[in-house]
Amino acid sequence: MRSELDSFILSVSKPKTGRTGEVTMTKLTYVERKELPKREFVFPKTRRYPIEDAAHARDALARSSGKPEHATVAAAVKRKYPEIDVEK
Repeated sequence: MRSELDSFILSVSKPKTGRTGEVTMTKLTYVERKELPKREFVFPKTRRYPIEDAAHARDALARSSGKPEHATVAAAVKRKYPEIDVEK
C-alpha cells in the first residue's frame, strides 16, 4: 500500500509541462537530491549545483551567472553536456 509521502513524491517527480506544452524541469525532492551520487554535482564536496540532467545543467548555469564560481559551473556543464551552448 502506498503511503501519503510516497504519493506526494511520485506526484512531484512527474514531468511538468509549461504553457506551450514543453516539459519543464522537475523540482528535486530532498530524498532525490540526497540519493544523487556526488559526481552529479559541480561541487561534489558541498553538493552544490546538481547537473544530473540537461535541465538542471541549464539551471546551474543561470544561477551561477555573475558569481565567482560561474567558470567552474560552465566547464562542468560543457564537459557533461557538450550539446549545451555555454557562453562565458
